[in-house]
Amino acid sequence: MLKKWIKKVSGKSAHGSEQGKKPAATSANKPVNKGHKGKVGNKPAAKHKTSRPVKDKPPVKAWDIKEFAVPEAEGKTRFHDLSLHVELMQAIHKQGYDYCTPIQAKSLPHTLKGLDIIGKAQTGTGKTAAFLLTIIDQLLSHPINEERFIGEPRALIIAPTRELVAQIADDAKNLCSCSALRVVSLVGGEPSEKQLKQLDAGFVDIIVATPGRLIDFMQQKNIYLDRVETLVLDEADRMRDMGFIPQVKQ
Repeated sequence: MLKKWIKKVSGKSAHGSEQGKKPAATSANKPVNKGHKGKVGNKPAAKHKTSRPVKDKPPVKAWDIKEFAVPEAEGKTRFHDLSLHVELMQAIHKQGYDYCTPIQAKSLPHTLKGLDIIGKAQTGTGKTAAFLLTIIDQLLSHPINEERFIGEPRALIIAPTRELVAQIADDAKNLCSCSALRVVSLVGGEPSEKQLKQLDAGFVDIIVATPGRLIDFMQQKNIYLDRVETLVLDEADRMRDMGFIPQVKQ
């Protein structure tokens, strides 16, 4: 049943071909306007100034984990103790985090091994970062080298409200700021065209969405969930209370 469902959602034919999926735009797919000789398009080519030599920009210094020094402390878990990807560690350093919160310290050793977990804690205790750190480390540690298509996220986070989706997406973008991972948020009450442009801009790694808008994009065949590796239901109890369980099951 699972394989049949995946084929139905992904739009694959019986022969495994991908239907309706859009490959990433490349320069080879774009028309080239050669214009006239000596011009770029219809504009004259810019003249180079010769009054002074052009200096090469200095190379960007690679970040060193030694810049993120956090001493060991009894009863506290450092992010250093979790063997996280270096690009994620750099983003954690930029955000000013030093030690894990209690829910992060309890959950991360399990989720980083690929285990499922249900967590409950008060607001402001770092629940969002707990699952984002797991997702981002997983994506960075296992990059995809095979062909990819537009609208195929590797991680999906479902939340009940626009405000919560926006908050999660902002946190995710901050923790992805030192890598090439892309985050896209999908919520109702906003023009879908703008969100579709974000999807079409390149490969998307993490989608954060409300249930209704996510289903809209799935039905329009703009999103395919057959490549999702990690699923998060944030505030699942609240989604139940708001009557979203049928959409979540779908």
